[in-house]
Amino acid sequence: MTYSYFLSLTVRDRLQAQVQPITRPLLRIELSIVPDFCWDEKIHGTTETFLILVEDVNGEVVLFSDTFILCQRYAEDEHNVTITVSMFEPVPPNYYISIISDRWLHAETRLPISFKHLILPKSLQNRSPYSIYNLCLYQPYITRNLKRSMRIRSKHLIRFRRRFSRPSTHRMRMSSLEH
Repeated sequence: MTYSYFLSLTVRDRLQAQVQPITRPLLRIELSIVPDFCWDEKIHGTTETFLILVEDVNGEVVLFSDTFILCQRYAEDEHNVTITVSMFEPVPPNYYISIISDRWLHAETRLPISFKHLILPKSLQNRSPYSIYNLCLYQPYITRNLKRSMRIRSKHLIRFRRRFSRPSTHRMRMSSLEH
């Protein structure tokens, strides 16, 4: 076993990110994670756990954190994660996305996301709070389906509440013991 073999076992990831503003203070980040190491079941086991962090430019504020579990059978595949983070005013120069291994020391991949060429939508501060509902007028088909799904969900919720709102036998036993 050579030195290069052991280096190939070290957990590394390749990252790519695409940023899309949803509103002025809200960003969607499409993160693509590609494992860049040789999987050995004796060393890695069946899963590897990673921590995904999005930090501000100074690394002082964690804007997003989540765990990512990589299974052995998907170690060769590309994995896509969608992240939603807040954008603060004034717009910072960049954010940092870090993927940190839970078990391996210094196994971290850090990707800077630059906002130099990011075009943010106009602010909605001077509009009324009901202006977002006017968007539904332009999409009647989506609105109709949304209303229909809300009716169906509310019917199921009412049935669920009726079905499970009966007094439990535990409460009945406790009340009979008190008397």
